[in-house]
Amino acid sequence: MKLNIKLTAFLTTVVFVQIYLSPFTKVEESFNIQAIHDHLIYTPRNISKYDHFEFPGVVPRTFIGNLLLSLPLQFLKNYTSLFNLQYASRFLLGFINVITTQLVFNQVSDAFNQNAVIWMTLLTASQFHFTFWCSRALPNLFALPLVNISTFYSIRASIDRQNKGKYGIISLSTLTIAAVIFRLELILLIAPLSFQLWFNKCISLKNIIVIGVLSALTALTATISIDSYFWDQRFLWPEFNAFVFNIFQDKAKDWGVSPWRTYFLNYLPKILLTALPLSYIAILPKSDILPNETVSTSKVIVVKENDSKTQVTKAPFQPLSLLFPSLFYIFILSFIGHKEWRFIIYVIPVFNSIAGLAMARLWDLRNSKILTTKSLMIIPICALCLNLLITSFMTAVSSRNYPGGYALQEFHEIVSNDQPSAVHLDTLTAMTGATRFGELFRNNGWTYLKNEDHIPLEAEWRIAENVEAGWNVVRPIKGLRSFRLKSLEVEIGDVLYIQQRISQ
Repeated sequence: MKLNIKLTAFLTTVVFVQIYLSPFTKVEESFNIQAIHDHLIYTPRNISKYDHFEFPGVVPRTFIGNLLLSLPLQFLKNYTSLFNLQYASRFLLGFINVITTQLVFNQVSDAFNQNAVIWMTLLTASQFHFTFWCSRALPNLFALPLVNISTFYSIRASIDRQNKGKYGIISLSTLTIAAVIFRLELILLIAPLSFQLWFNKCISLKNIIVIGVLSALTALTATISIDSYFWDQRFLWPEFNAFVFNIFQDKAKDWGVSPWRTYFLNYLPKILLTALPLSYIAILPKSDILPNETVSTSKVIVVKENDSKTQVTKAPFQPLSLLFPSLFYIFILSFIGHKEWRFIIYVIPVFNSIAGLAMARLWDLRNSKILTTKSLMIIPICALCLNLLITSFMTAVSSRNYPGGYALQEFHEIVSNDQPSAVHLDTLTAMTGATRFGELFRNNGWTYLKNEDHIPLEAEWRIAENVEAGWNVVRPIKGLRSFRLKSLEVEIGDVLYIQQRISQ
């Protein structure tokens, strides 16, 4: 099975457009994006200069993802500007997520003997959350490629009877590694996956335990070795620390508690848009209105190996079996009080795959002689148009939500001909886009200060949300002040101010 290069390039282009329109990052991405900068500029031999020692965050996070992402970027750092490296890091992460998502699409389309991959790709490209967030340096997005690979091989294990054991092992071990290193809540996805692999007779219960333990120990060794070095602590497992902090100490509720139904009634419709109702259509049985169905049938294919032909039987596969691990994961995760949509971002490729099958199913009805049935072919087109309308609006709004990045950019334009000095960046500035990649004049003698409790005396400039006595506003920076989803009210106004100290 080969990737469709044109579709992959198309989805990658959509992601790149989102990066171009919103190049800056926010506080939740801060740790990883600053770490990528530090790997590139200071290298792991000089960790004393790394940002996390000054701003460690609430709990330690793993360096494995950002370290791996920075490795291929080392070849670019001498040939491009500092901020272009931030573009490159986001593009690379987004590209990895696109490729692994396309692998899932191709595998699902192949499993159901349908050319639905184009619908899956178009649907994903029309959604806001995947295209906007897949390039952002969150732990969840570092875990997503591994989850996609696990999904890819779990499907292959379910339909390829000859190699089901090998594919099942790869699927289980990949997901276990993602859970131990990046997001421990993925353990809740390992449980239904393991059951499915056992139920489909891909792996025995004994082998599930052995593979799970060996994969966990391998990942644990890697994260403890690498992260203990970068955090300068002994035997540090970041994800376990985060788990203890959020679950056992119940600190996650400080960021808000949502009802049990939130994932199903709020976040799934939010991130999937029309893919959610479309996914229901894929699992509907045959009827007078829907005379066709979405089901994989057993088939025998001929595989050529070393000039010999081998017959391989592919097992039947149902759409609902694809959704089972994701639905179980969301169901159990719903019992945890603090909820965020990014905790379930891993289910987007699976739901989009099922929705894409439904779109192909509906589009096939265009040849029907019954007018009522034939008219259903318009549903996929309408779904894409509705998605694009919502995505265009959300992209326009979200692009104004990074005033810190734009403020730092405009500051450099203002002082481009000034003598080097120091500039203080307040908390809001640092949280809304002002990263180390944006400190363009650092090598020209400028100093960027981020003290949270005071403004150092050497700071001749400051970017802040408040204007204090002794400072002159040089330029206000507009940004998103408020957004009310129900009424679609958007308020754009001055949120930050570039200020210069008034000489005494």
